[in-house]
Amino acid sequence: MGENQGIEQILGKLVELLTEKKTESPSSSKESVPPTDVVQKLELMPNDIKLEGIKNYLAWSRRALLLLKVKKLEGFVSGKAA
Repeated sequence: MGENQGIEQILGKLVELLTEKKTESPSSSKESVPPTDVVQKLELMPNDIKLEGIKNYLAWSRRALLLLKVKKLEGFVSGKAA
């Protein structure tokens, strides 16, 4: 029960923060990034290897990393991206 209360508190705080951001006036529009610059369409090729647990994890993970490297996104998975 205590764990659920912690999650509820975190979600409540998140809702408050999002509501505050939404209701703020865009007075500092020079500092904000236009939405067109933020949104980028990202399409990854599907991984042809289906993950079936331990028996094919190595092949699956190698293929997944290769797909990420093609789009130069491997830094997001490894934690090296800014």
